[in-house]
Amino acid sequence: MIDGLTFSEVSKIFGSTDAPKEDDGPDLLLRRIRSFDARGLVVAQRGDSGVREGYLDLEQACRCIVFHELMELGFDGEVLRSLRRALIQRDDPTGPTAMGLVIAAIRRGVEPAQVQLVIHRLKRKTPKGYGHVFRFTGIGDGMESRVSPENTGHACVTLDLGALLSRFTAGFDTAMAKLRHKAAKSNRINR
Repeated sequence: MIDGLTFSEVSKIFGSTDAPKEDDGPDLLLRRIRSFDARGLVVAQRGDSGVREGYLDLEQACRCIVFHELMELGFDGEVLRSLRRALIQRDDPTGPTAMGLVIAAIRRGVEPAQVQLVIHRLKRKTPKGYGHVFRFTGIGDGMESRVSPENTGHACVTLDLGALLSRFTAGFDTAMAKLRHKAAKSNRINR
């Protein structure tokens, strides 16, 4: 059984939990999720049905929401690829990813304003342009102090992950609980 929601379901949940900035908020997110999937920024599960639409678990869905918000702020694909590496980073090979720690902090009830992604633009320009360093706050587990002051530049953007993802996470969990209940009920009927 696939443990996730379709791209369309994810965009609808986000549209219902976040006031869209424009009229086509959920539709824009749906197009972007498909693009993120095509570019390898998220890992979608595919069912046996041959349907093109993939399924996202909570961690992948939250990653899409973060990428979507950063695109709204004008960040490009190169920054998103760098952030993807930071979000899947693990201190322990068997431990949770940075995004997993963000979700865990939200579920533990950490004050939403404390769970943040801070993006620093590096002072020195690299051959590929200005690099970025990502720092997470409020998630614990040592991932909060990865940036030394000499590696940061003057530009800094803070994304409030707690506020962005807390209602979405609850909506996703509710939708998954309904799907599991429906599947269990279907299994009982088929026996």
